[in-house]
Amino acid sequence: MDALQLIRQGLQLLADKQPEKAEGISKALLAQFPDLPPVCYFACEVALYRGSFTEALKYISRAIELDSGAPALHLKKAQVELMLRQGMQAQESAKAAAALKPEDAGVQFQAGQIFMRADNPTGAEGYLTKAKSMGLDSPHFLFELAKNRYYCGDMTGAEDAVSRFLAKAPGHGEALMLRAKLKKQTPADNHTTVLQAVLGQKTVWKDEVGASYALAKEQEDLGNYEEAFAALKRGADVQRAHLRYDVGSEVQNMTDITTTFTKQAYDSMAAGATVDAPIFIVGMPRTGTTLVERILGNHADVTSGGELNDFSLAMRAVINTHIVQNPDKGLNPLSAALEADYTRMGELYLQNVHGMIGKAGRFTDKLPFNFLYCGLIKKALPNAKIIHLVRNPMDTCFAVYKTLFNQAYFFSYDMSELAEYYIAYHKLMTHWSALLPDDILDVSYEKLVTSPKSEGKRIAEHCGFAWSNDLAAVEKSATASSTASAAQIREPIYTSSVENWRNYENHLGPLHDKLEAAGLIGD
Repeated sequence: MDALQLIRQGLQLLADKQPEKAEGISKALLAQFPDLPPVCYFACEVALYRGSFTEALKYISRAIELDSGAPALHLKKAQVELMLRQGMQAQESAKAAAALKPEDAGVQFQAGQIFMRADNPTGAEGYLTKAKSMGLDSPHFLFELAKNRYYCGDMTGAEDAVSRFLAKAPGHGEALMLRAKLKKQTPADNHTTVLQAVLGQKTVWKDEVGASYALAKEQEDLGNYEEAFAALKRGADVQRAHLRYDVGSEVQNMTDITTTFTKQAYDSMAAGATVDAPIFIVGMPRTGTTLVERILGNHADVTSGGELNDFSLAMRAVINTHIVQNPDKGLNPLSAALEADYTRMGELYLQNVHGMIGKAGRFTDKLPFNFLYCGLIKKALPNAKIIHLVRNPMDTCFAVYKTLFNQAYFFSYDMSELAEYYIAYHKLMTHWSALLPDDILDVSYEKLVTSPKSEGKRIAEHCGFAWSNDLAAVEKSATASSTASAAQIREPIYTSSVENWRNYENHLGPLHDKLEAAGLIGD
């Protein structure tokens, strides 16, 4: 059996979930044919299956050394680099692949996808536009193009692409939701009849969810709040029914954090030594975190990092290493966190962030979930600035409830679970604020949208920047955004979302009662 036949056999073994046998073939091939590019490619695939990303990068890099003219190898290298949080290098690998086949629409599309995965929609634009000019018109391409245009603020281009996609896949829920978000619907221009027809047919549950949320959004735009809530509840109920999720475990985790990091325990923890001062923007989703990021991102000295998950990755890596290195202590993640190497945690975080966004003097990290780790952030990165967005609890919870998230915030599809999560979040943030009274700046969403210049000045001063009123002109920023607020941030700061929950007050009694019982809202 020749090498290529063995590789095909090995790939089938991986597909059949027999990695040990595939690895045996890989080792034999590497011993016999170490300089054959397909052998190195196969070794990369085996390493990826085992989760050994660094080893995978070694093998795919060797394959490129042996055959630098193969675009597929550069694209595979880019995929591995993304897994290693080396987004900047992944984009270079994608550029190399695209340059090798400038007239191949498929290669241009794949290069653009790498840029999208590296959270650089602007960088992806040229490759996707080129693929479009070559006639690429597959549903997959059209949907990726629509998302790219949406993230870059080209709502007309996004509408064109998503309409072409929906002509090929008319009941696709995610696309229907995207189209609904592109603009405010009017009585003369909306898709409610089409959406109702989609929901009147038998469809897969994901499409039912997307169509329901789309209909809810369009009905709200039209001021039809009863119809909007009916569609919203239908979508949320279906989504929740297909999730394996226990809000109790998340609530317990937040409770355990507060009981573990007492003032005495926290003060005894050794702080890290990194001097960088990233800006963390935290809180519940839909509370204005993106707005604050856009204000700060207008400053010439600040890079918008987007929603980075690198702190939790660095934290887990350091804590897990500490547990492995101390098997006799019987440590769990929280007890290990009291002893962890916070210098290493900060270094690893910065290494990964710089790998994704490049070297930046100051940058923002606006992953809302980072509220869980405020105390650990200050230990790992003593100079970090933390901005905590605070919004009316009912507005916050309803804004979360009516948003269809992408594989996140599973508590958001049931009002009772949403209330439980919010109460636990509030308790944890109260704990962190007491522990770090001078390090967390609370910013009111309501004050921010009604007085953006004065609130923006507070934020700038907290971060150590000089304030300019131009920073509040977020609608002038050309920076792309892949968040749930991608459409809203293209508009001047507005106040129309304040007290929006009142339009649905008749349906939100259980949510209101739970928050009121917890002492979080008055009349």
